[in-house]
Amino acid sequence: MLPLLANAQAIEKGYHGMVEAGYSVNTGGTISVNWTEINTTHGYQATPNFFIGAGVGFHFVPDMKESEIGGKPHWKRDNSMEIPLYADFRWTILNKRVTPFVDLRLGHDLTNGSGMYQCLNLGCRFALKNKQAINAMLALSSHKLVFQESYMYNKGKYDYDWIYKDIEESQSAVSLKVGFEF
Repeated sequence: MLPLLANAQAIEKGYHGMVEAGYSVNTGGTISVNWTEINTTHGYQATPNFFIGAGVGFHFVPDMKESEIGGKPHWKRDNSMEIPLYADFRWTILNKRVTPFVDLRLGHDLTNGSGMYQCLNLGCRFALKNKQAINAMLALSSHKLVFQESYMYNKGKYDYDWIYKDIEESQSAVSLKVGFEF
């Protein structure tokens, strides 16, 4: 790795693309679900310190069942792939081979009627050569997921059944991500 860093160039203007993978852990809310994500961002490095682009994510959210009542889960959710489409704004603090950065993503989840997507990444860029770099990030994100909540209803005297209604729950998550920039 050290020989690669020794030949690395500072951040150059022009097109840059990024691909990253990460794992998100829910930090609050009534309902808790974690997910794995892959994101790709492409755009223009306007100055050595400022990047603007757009991207798409593929967030793999597993199924979940929580708080059983009478053998039925009170909250449940089928597995899904959430697809956020976002604008990306990155400020690279120094024009050095190893530099911290702040990255803000704002957009909308295209699937499952989930709504707004927001993500703040704090990271470090490790320059390689030929405009390539490795990025390590800690992120805080927020978006809505659709869950089903159970309700018991009376079908008749001493006869009850369960029904489920869709609810939206805001999910805040902390993520660890590693990416490759080209």
